[in-house]
Amino acid sequence: MEKDYVPKHNPVEKKAPAQAHAPTQASKKETKPTASASSTTQTQTPAGDTKATSSPSPTETPRKTSDTPKKEEPRKSSVKITKKDFAMAKVIGLAGSKKYCMYICEFIKFKTIDQALKELNEVLLFKRAIPMRGEIPHRSEPGMMSGRYPLKVTAQFITMLKGLRGNAIVNGMDIHKTIITMGSASWGVRPAKRGGMRFKRTNVTLRVEEKK
Repeated sequence: MEKDYVPKHNPVEKKAPAQAHAPTQASKKETKPTASASSTTQTQTPAGDTKATSSPSPTETPRKTSDTPKKEEPRKSSVKITKKDFAMAKVIGLAGSKKYCMYICEFIKFKTIDQALKELNEVLLFKRAIPMRGEIPHRSEPGMMSGRYPLKVTAQFITMLKGLRGNAIVNGMDIHKTIITMGSASWGVRPAKRGGMRFKRTNVTLRVEEKK
């Protein structure tokens, strides 16, 4: 039988390199959750130091801070009313005949604003006619020979008189003592329409003064 080969020199056993000692890490402190508002946790840095960080508890709500400035309320400025002796109202391009506007101005002249409004409302109800001259149907009212009921123009004059009353109040006038002293009607700019004709437009001006 073949004998096992035995080397003459025993092999040198290689020693394992010495293992480097790992740096000792700081022991972590165990923290138990408490009923306090916030809990602290520790984090480890590469150098081995520990830092404590706090985290808000779920029951704690952050406070809301409003950066928007508060709106300041506007100051009420007291407006002084300067009293005047007259008030005026003017309408440019009133849709109506100059003849009707002229007779209505003559009808309400030297009357108070309330009295003129009352009588014009009666015209809308066919209880009173606007006196006119010319070949116009006769009326049975006392002191009137002929007249008409211009409804559309009368309704516009009522609106105009209401505005005139507001102007008189703003000017510090006494409504019960104001009298219509002027009523003027003149031709306005008449726009063209089909057939070579033109619409009827009138410029009306009213003026009231306070009776002394």
